[in-house]
Amino acid sequence: MTNSSEFGKVKHSQEAKCENTPQARLEELANMTVELARVVAQNLNAAPELLQKLGNSKDKETRQSVVSNPNTPTNVLLKLGAEFPQELFNNSVLSLLFLENPNLIEEMPAATLVELLKLETVPEDWMVRAANRNIHNDYSVFETLVKSLKTPASVLSKFVQMGYPAARVSDSIALSAEMHVNYAGEMTEGWEEAAKDLMLNYQLDCNDNSVLSLFERLLYLNHPAPLLQSYFNYI
Repeated sequence: MTNSSEFGKVKHSQEAKCENTPQARLEELANMTVELARVVAQNLNAAPELLQKLGNSKDKETRQSVVSNPNTPTNVLLKLGAEFPQELFNNSVLSLLFLENPNLIEEMPAATLVELLKLETVPEDWMVRAANRNIHNDYSVFETLVKSLKTPASVLSKFVQMGYPAARVSDSIALSAEMHVNYAGEMTEGWEEAAKDLMLNYQLDCNDNSVLSLFERLLYLNHPAPLLQSYFNYI
């Protein structure tokens, strides 16, 4: 019985891997065990409809394989990309998605874009295009950009210029951008006083924890920067 059972498992696994296995059979195999579902999710001939179902699996490894599969529907890829950004980035179909939709960076879910922007291999062009999103809808995207050491000065300069007293959210981002090492250069001492002076220039409360947390993140990244005078004339 043991040998027969093991033989059955091997046979099922081979079926799940085989790109010639009929779709109906792949679905049957995926419903048998979690292990087989993981294998089916990797099958390059698995139908988009089946991969969509597997994308809702409670099993993390199955969902991870779904994101790596080029046949996975775009909406599923972009949703699961927040959980598995490296797999999405490495998926060969991503370049085709950009050809089909040049505005993909501007339109993809913010949660997914945030995780992609954190990757060491994220292209600079993606950061530039991410800065075109609506800050009030996608604050997390802008926050990620001002925390990253890879963000180019051109993007930071754009953020600095969008701060104004009536928009507290914009001010917080502009404030962080103005102190970013890629915008202002490096500073080894006196940054606390500089930060508080700059916060006052932006009419932000130095005791506001949400604002102070921005500087804590700058410290974590080890790039406190010198104070630059504000470019804004307040009413």
